[in-house]
Amino acid sequence: MTFVATPYAMISAAAAGVALVVAIVAWLRRGVPCATALAAIMVATTVWSSAAALEYAAVAIPDKIFLSKLSYFGVVSTPVFFLLFAIEFNQLGRWINMRTMVLLFVVPMTTLLLVLTNERHGLIWPGFAPNDAGGNLLVYQHGPAFWLGAVGYSYLMMAAGTLLFLRAAYRLRHQRRRQAMMITLAALAPWFVNALYVAGITPAPGLELTPLVLVISGLIFAWSVFGLQLLDLTPMARRMLTEIMADGM
Repeated sequence: MTFVATPYAMISAAAAGVALVVAIVAWLRRGVPCATALAAIMVATTVWSSAAALEYAAVAIPDKIFLSKLSYFGVVSTPVFFLLFAIEFNQLGRWINMRTMVLLFVVPMTTLLLVLTNERHGLIWPGFAPNDAGGNLLVYQHGPAFWLGAVGYSYLMMAAGTLLFLRAAYRLRHQRRRQAMMITLAALAPWFVNALYVAGITPAPGLELTPLVLVISGLIFAWSVFGLQLLDLTPMARRMLTEIMADGM
């Protein structure tokens, strides 16, 4: 593979670095509520942003397509992990069991399978074209499976998770309310620009801004971890949170 350094590649690489740091910190504190789910989100984000950085830097079209396929391991799993994170944050872990987990991942795994075998059917990407304006960008045409799996289902997961965090921001107090609001902001930023991309509103054809904006989300998550002590709840604080949620239900 041949690579060239571009601003898009460097920003995506920075996003991957931030996400990886947060993932490591969260995993080291996995005994704390929400830590494992947060680590899973950040690992998926690391995969997404790392593959996007390499795709932006790759020169040959086949290499770009291959790296885009790798990015979908993070693309399809991030929204589901975000919903699981929101469920755990809201003390609703009783909703989650093995059957629920399997059902939540049916559509993402099906989408991923279609991505990996796209050459046989073109349901994800019917075609590709270089960006005539330059920038080492590849313009992807989108098929029906992209709109159903990569867009429709992902947006559904993100919407459900966001509503749960808004629920927490409304019901909780002080520190936890701030945490819920910051996490909601961190989640909405990349999906807002992703909506612009799928609508065809981008600064340059083929420029997918989502992995670039993920660096902002990674920084907000990092601030939630280090600044707002998202993973530093004491046993008393956890009991108080449980009591608050019980009173509101």
